[in-house]
This record gives sequence, structure tokens and C-alpha cells, in this order.
Amino acid sequence: MQVAGQPLERRCRYYHSQMDMDLLLSGVPYGELPDSYVVFLCDFDPFLLGKYRYTVKHIFAEDGSFRYEDGSHTVFLSTKGKNEKE
Repeated sequence: MQVAGQPLERRCRYYHSQMDMDLLLSGVPYGELPDSYVVFLCDFDPFLLGKYRYTVKHIFAEDGSFRYEDGSHTVFLSTKGKNEKE
């Protein structure tokens, strides 16, 4: 469970990096690094958009249609969403 007021984006980065360090031993090819998933459970709306779920996707700023797939997946779940139809 996350606490409001914390820098969640940086915390997410930290969690992914910690998992990667534990999953890939020295000398092992990067291609063997498995996908990683970080799921935050929030009793507040972390991005103030009224959503129950926020899914992070990596894209190139120069071309918003091109996805950058590095195997990291992040989802923020909120109990304060207002988008029941989604």
C-alpha cells in the first residue's frame, strides 16, 4: 500500500532496478532478463485523473506511436477512481 505525498515515479524506478539486480547475475546475457512487474495499490488517486487504473507505457517522445519495450511493466491501482465503465 502506498502513501500519498511520496514520489511514486522515482519509487517505481527504484523497485524495478532492485528486481533487475537480483534477477540477472554477472556475465548472463541481457536477453535472459525476465519481464518485471510493479503494481502499486493506492488508497488515493496518484495522478488526480479519476482513474481506477493507470498503466505506464514507454514511448519515444519524437514519435508517440513507437513503443519502447524494455520488459518493465508498471500499474497503479487506485480506490478513488471515478471511471466505473472502464
